[in-house]
Amino acid sequence: MFKKILVPLDGSECAEVVFPYAEQSAGRLGAEVHLLYVSESANDPQGHMRQYYLNKVAEIIKKGAEKYLDKLQGKIPVVKSAIPTGNPAGEIVSYAEKEDVDSIIIATHGHSGFKHWALGNVTDKVLRGTKRPVVLIRCRNVCVDVSERGMMRRGRGGLVWAKGGEGGKPLF
Repeated sequence: MFKKILVPLDGSECAEVVFPYAEQSAGRLGAEVHLLYVSESANDPQGHMRQYYLNKVAEIIKKGAEKYLDKLQGKIPVVKSAIPTGNPAGEIVSYAEKEDVDSIIIATHGHSGFKHWALGNVTDKVLRGTKRPVVLIRCRNVCVDVSERGMMRRGRGGLVWAKGGEGGKPLF
C-alpha cells in the first residue's frame, strides 16, 4: 500500500501536473506526501524562494487532498518538504531510499529519440536508478483537472489506478 509518496518538483508548470495525483493519493489513501526540490548548488541565492514555493505547494496539496479524505480515516494528510543539494536524479533516488517512500510521482516531457538522448532526462535517470514504483505523468496534452474527470479511482485490493493510458490501459 502507498503510505509515503515522493513528488519531485523543479518549479515548472510541467512538474506541477502531478498535483492532482498527489492530492488524491494523500486524501484517498491517507498517504504522506514528500515534496522535493533539488538545488544544484549549496550557495543557491534562490534557496529561500524555493522553500517558499514548497510551502505554498504543501498548502495546495493539503487543501486538495481534503476533498478526498476517506470518511473513516478523517485525518488531514501530512505533507513534508526538503531541498537537498546535488545532482537532481541522484538526490531524488537517494531521498526515496533514505525516507523509504513507497512510490514516486513525477512529470515527464515525453521526449524520445535524439532529443531525449541529447538533453538527458532526470525522469529517465530516476526511473532507471530506483527500485521503487514510479508513476510517470506526461505534461504534454494532459488534463490537469483529473479530479473533475474521475481519472483516478480505487481499484481492487486498494490499488490506485488512473484511466486514460494508451489503448485504454491503466497508467498506474
